Amino acid sequence: MPQVSRRKLSSHNLKVINQLFNRFLGLLKNKEEDSLFLRAFLTQTETIVLSKRFAVLFLLYQQVPFDIIQEKLKVSSSTISRVAQVYHLHQDIFDKKIRVLIRHRELKDALEDMFSAFFGSGPFPPYSHKWGEWEKEKYLKQIKRNRKLRL
Repeated sequence: MPQVSRRKLSSHNLKVINQLFNRFLGLLKNKEEDSLFLRAFLTQTETIVLSKRFAVLFLLYQQVPFDIIQEKLKVSSSTISRVAQVYHLHQDIFDKKIRVLIRHRELKDALEDMFSAFFGSGPFPPYSHKWGEWEKEKYLKQIKRNRKLRL
């Protein structure tokens, strides 16, 4: 669990630094430099927490049931509920942002990879399968997944 300082900021000061942080995040444009900065700036735990929350948001957008999200991402039901509550409160904004992300080919591929890692087949066929049949099944699943991925 991330640590939070016991010393509280005034609500005004907290608002000011939150606005500064949000503006800073809005300026991130260079993929390599930004990635390096965020890896240096965030702890591994913070990175995992934020990544999982984003994955929960995307899976909610894909209308994946809570129990499957919980199982696949290894997150608590309260985490999913919190993300879902915020998602439903501002669903139009989140949907718009996710659609923008999906339009970027690189991000769309990463989202599809995550989705197929959780719900698709593995990189090799099961021991009892023939390679040709497995390739055909994999291809059909990919087509189905591409249709299933809401754009």
